[in-house]
Amino acid sequence: MRRLRPMLLCWSLAAGAPLPPACRTPPLPDDHCGFYTRCLDAAHPCGPDGYARGYGAKYCHRFDSKADELSAAGDAWLNSTGACLQQALVPLLGQPDATCAQIRRRAFDSHPICYTGGQGARPTAPSICLLPDSDVRTIAETVDRKDALSPWGI
Repeated sequence: MRRLRPMLLCWSLAAGAPLPPACRTPPLPDDHCGFYTRCLDAAHPCGPDGYARGYGAKYCHRFDSKADELSAAGDAWLNSTGACLQQALVPLLGQPDATCAQIRRRAFDSHPICYTGGQGARPTAPSICLLPDSDVRTIAETVDRKDALSPWGI
């Protein structure tokens, strides 16, 4: 039986163990950044350099640590943008064939809309375009230079 347990565990992981129901409506109530590791990476493991762990979770935690440095508008932007970025990836959870490249593309394609607060010609609050300069500076300083200047970050 001891030899059978690891085989059963591997089989259940390969078969796609069910994700928590909260994964369908991020952010998770008990962990604002948990969607990336507990949902997206659990459904589509792309490793430490994949979008979920290497970018999404990393920056979610980093931005959360800066919340005290932001104005009330900046804090509203942070919460709205974080939720928007995670919600944009929910449809991929139900696509067993989604590749790591597709996940990365979908994620980065959502950044402009989520950062600017909508799809219209004019930004709507909360939008990075409407934040005080001090908030924009804090946000810009939070992102690693190599990520900001990468083809994905530009």
